[in-house]
Amino acid sequence: STNRSEYAMWNFCNNHDNWRMQAMTGTSQMRMCVAVITFWPGVPLHYAGDEQDFNTPGSALDGWAREELSVSMAWRAVRTSPEGNPADGDNFDMTSTSYRYVQRLNALRRAYFGNFGKEQCDVVESPAVPIADMLIFTRGCTGESRVTLIANFRTKGAKTMEVVTPWPQGTKLFDAIPESDRSSFLVGVAGAVTVTVPALGVLVLALGTIRPLPASVVEVAPAHGSVVEPQEGATEVKVTILFDRPMQAAVAAAARLDGTAGVFRCAFTECSEITVSLPLSSMIDGFHSVEVDEGVEAKDGQKLFASFRSTFRLARKRTVITHPASHEQSDLICNNFVALCHNAAGADSFRVQNVGEEWSTWKSYQAETAWTSKPGVPVLVQYHAEGSSGYVIGDCRSEAGESCFSSWHSSMYMRGEWNNWGQDAKGTMHLVDDFTWGAKISISGYAKAKFAPFDDWIKSYGAQADRALLYNVPDYDPRHKTFEIDPKMSGTEASRRWMAERGLWSQHESLASGAEFATELWVGSGCTAEAPGCPVPDDGGWKCVGFTRPEQNMDWCRAKGIDGCQEYAEYDGSPAMVGCHGCSCCKRKVTTVLTGRTTTCCVLFNDLLLNYTITSDLGRCASIPDEEPTPEPGSVRAADRTTMPSPPCEEAGEPEILDVAVNQSFAWSAERLTEAELEFEQQVGTRMPSPGDWHNEVAYSVLVDRFANGDIKNDMVNIPDFQRTELEQGKPWSLARWRHGGDLQGLKGRLTYLRDLGVTVVGVSPIFANSRGDYDCACASDPTSVDPGFGSAELLWELVHDAHALGLRVVLEVEVNHACGRGLSYMSGTNVDDVTECVNAFEGAYWNSSRGAALPESGRSELKLSSADLPSALQHPSFFARCGPRNLFRPDGHDMSALPSDRAKTTQAGNLWTEPAELDQYGNLLKLEFNTMDVGFQRIYTNLLKW
Repeated sequence: STNRSEYAMWNFCNNHDNWRMQAMTGTSQMRMCVAVITFWPGVPLHYAGDEQDFNTPGSALDGWAREELSVSMAWRAVRTSPEGNPADGDNFDMTSTSYRYVQRLNALRRAYFGNFGKEQCDVVESPAVPIADMLIFTRGCTGESRVTLIANFRTKGAKTMEVVTPWPQGTKLFDAIPESDRSSFLVGVAGAVTVTVPALGVLVLALGTIRPLPASVVEVAPAHGSVVEPQEGATEVKVTILFDRPMQAAVAAAARLDGTAGVFRCAFTECSEITVSLPLSSMIDGFHSVEVDEGVEAKDGQKLFASFRSTFRLARKRTVITHPASHEQSDLICNNFVALCHNAAGADSFRVQNVGEEWSTWKSYQAETAWTSKPGVPVLVQYHAEGSSGYVIGDCRSEAGESCFSSWHSSMYMRGEWNNWGQDAKGTMHLVDDFTWGAKISISGYAKAKFAPFDDWIKSYGAQADRALLYNVPDYDPRHKTFEIDPKMSGTEASRRWMAERGLWSQHESLASGAEFATELWVGSGCTAEAPGCPVPDDGGWKCVGFTRPEQNMDWCRAKGIDGCQEYAEYDGSPAMVGCHGCSCCKRKVTTVLTGRTTTCCVLFNDLLLNYTITSDLGRCASIPDEEPTPEPGSVRAADRTTMPSPPCEEAGEPEILDVAVNQSFAWSAERLTEAELEFEQQVGTRMPSPGDWHNEVAYSVLVDRFANGDIKNDMVNIPDFQRTELEQGKPWSLARWRHGGDLQGLKGRLTYLRDLGVTVVGVSPIFANSRGDYDCACASDPTSVDPGFGSAELLWELVHDAHALGLRVVLEVEVNHACGRGLSYMSGTNVDDVTECVNAFEGAYWNSSRGAALPESGRSELKLSSADLPSALQHPSFFARCGPRNLFRPDGHDMSALPSDRAKTTQAGNLWTEPAELDQYGNLLKLEFNTMDVGFQRIYTNLLKW
């Protein structure tokens, strides 16, 4: 009756909006989760980077958890291991441990579930009596294809238990997941099997010998992404490819080094390893590729499932290409300031900037190029190599030719409560190293601060604010308010704490943000970067408490008192508790004591990576003079310290559309679609049909901007205004929210990487035109065109064509519920009563009316629709909810976030039918919510997407 199919449901462990599971609980739980979704009914969805163990702390709201697979400097400040952050380097590694783990699971899925017919033959069986902390189920249409999965959700301690399986006594089972040394189990009376599963471990029991799986490459040397630095006296470079089984001898002739076949030979008679040794003198510095084509055959008859590719770098001397974390080159400026002497073998192009001026255009790479630099002014060079432009180097020379420090800008100030926000003293910082500014400050206890590059507050940055993490337990499920798993918060402090708890940062280190909504950062008591345990709340008033657990009642409320950073009390009717009116139990935030002894600290800020250190080691600021007070001290409002934005086909039975203008738009969209269908058939003739069912598919989620940069020529196309301003000023304040250059061409070039992983469906993040230049394109301005920063409709066609040739399907993610564009605004002001009435009316219509029924006009406001970005076919007033800003929705006079769980539908309605209170500098709305219940909207938008 609901047309629901578990076999078409996409199941995932990670997505691009929350912390990665690897950062929250570690790789073990991530691998257990991947095994579960592989064998559970539905389509397993892998998030880009999971197969390479990405583990950056933070959510997408911080600009984190959306790492690139290509080389990127955006994550270099967050070293999630002693070796750095996995997202630093080239991560298209087809031999990494987690890549091969996911690859094997997907191969097992094909082997056991690849010949399913109707899902009705596959009954999911689980124990009649659940076992605590364990997930156990059996799937399969026949005895030979059945598997039993056993997962231990305990974070500590193995679990030994007896599990009932569908196999008869005496049957021998194996754990199918390991490639070798598989555990075996003998079935006892009534199908019972005794197993021991380690903490966060998983077993997949299968009958007898594990079904044949495709051959694969398990190791390559030099390793993918590695740097070969020949030792003195070395005369050759050896390259080796190792397979998981003996191969036919023809594999040696089929493998290629730098595109040349026939150079490898079998290392042993069984040919499980092939190798080549080349004279060092015959190889140039830079990138070298190793490739094996799909279809080469093993001696057991199994073939390589997809093409294999790996790269390594040869470097006779250290360069920015071989060591991307190096950002200084002392001899870059050469020939008396009129040339640049590059040291970036392997780069294909570059661009240059004298700090404070604009970047040059991209140019083809040469070892020496003409460029006029200026004494005392840093020169920055950005290189593009192997699909990435994450290579940046700087140099600075004085008039006398002596070295000076490189930086991204010419000045920096640190202002805070100790210097009256720059009024008692300017807070001038001084360069103490390349890209590193320093200052000495004296504070008493905790103090708030911000950095700024100018005398005024037109640009500043601080910290991402704390915000509660929202895990996807539905609003209507009462557990959504009690489901708790660390981390419970997101933001700079939560990520800083994650790094410190793992010994990756000390308590003196953190990361800054230049987002417009960034708040002041904390300078901690004792010269630390940590915030007080209970910071000063923005709103210290009393609010309602909804009882969501059995033990919570009024006795609990009266006895609770102060718990952590919250104080609980019974409502007493006093004016102080007015915010809790109508509730019996109230709570408010409390704060830590912020004062203490006076301490002098050294603050060091890296303006390339945007991280900073606050330390009591004044020797690190020894070269910095004491600052003279600024005359005529005044006061600065908190509002003045914020960052300022930059300037300026119809089916029978369909409900009838009565609006004449809407009918005309529908007729236009239908005619346009018919013409496109005819043109398509004339050009290419056939389509790859959607599957009759989805239960054999495996999906992979790609965030286009953060996957691979295949075309640097579009990197500056449709970037957001704030990024353009920061590029012009040479100040990457908001690097994590910039467009990073990923595009459809980059995705097109990595399709074999996905096919070899076992992927059959590529889920592509929104790619439609976005007038704001947002890197995620989540709010489309024009669903009829591809965002020019990602490519074109023709390139999308090529991508889909190439994917289909490899047997891959392409699914486009579309966010239909809202639109973004310039010139969207309400004709007149909205108020609390109208917004609340409008949402209530929509909520009633949503639950109590049929499709096509007339929707209420109660409380709906009039829009000014004059956007040049939005297609005219969508600019009909009935297509928009028109309820107004979300902050004006006050059901029963209360903030909707404080409503108890039994009002979840009302909370959901408030999120559905109102807009975030976001305005541009001209007072226009940045986003409008569509009325997705409108039939005319549904039909026209569908035609636009089909077109």
